[in-house]
Amino acid sequence: MKIGFVGLGQMGKHIAMNLLRSGSELIVTDVRKEIFAEFREKGAQTTSEMLDIAGADIIFLCLPDSEVVKKVLTGEKGLIHNLRGPKIVVDLSTIKYSTTLEISKALDDAGISFLDAPVSGMEERAKDATLTVMCGGKKEIFDKVKPLFEFIGNNILYMGKAGSGQLTKLINQLLFDINAAGMAEVLPMAIKLGLDPKRSGR
Repeated sequence: MKIGFVGLGQMGKHIAMNLLRSGSELIVTDVRKEIFAEFREKGAQTTSEMLDIAGADIIFLCLPDSEVVKKVLTGEKGLIHNLRGPKIVVDLSTIKYSTTLEISKALDDAGISFLDAPVSGMEERAKDATLTVMCGGKKEIFDKVKPLFEFIGNNILYMGKAGSGQLTKLINQLLFDINAAGMAEVLPMAIKLGLDPKRSGR
């Protein structure tokens, strides 16, 4: 099996490195070519040509936002125009739900399987392969990719149809933000009431 990986940023570089442990052939690309040497040393192929990535059986993306993902997949020079045969695209990025549905339909119409699979966890967890992966898409495609997910995370969740991964990540982020906001309100109140915050961890 040949794996393609697009996006070697703060999270992506560690995820791609962990996928090398699967024993699959790996080809990676990024706009920053200086990171390529590190991957070549580990036995991965590197390329600045998206056409080379299109030759992979499964293509992972880990990109910064909706517009970049859309451009890479369905833009004027996007991968969708060069993918042939039974391919699987897995988007690990955190992007808009509406964009995910749009991409999913475009790829499905082109005969390409798609999973939205945003990850949760900081850089250290990406490095340690202990990410949470929240997946949306067809169950049979999830089952095919799950063995690879297990090289990058220790909590792999199948959440339902396409878009469900992004919705799960959105709810997860909202809960985190609500808790953070609540703590920001309650802790100052506790101090005003006379509690010593330095004693809170004892």
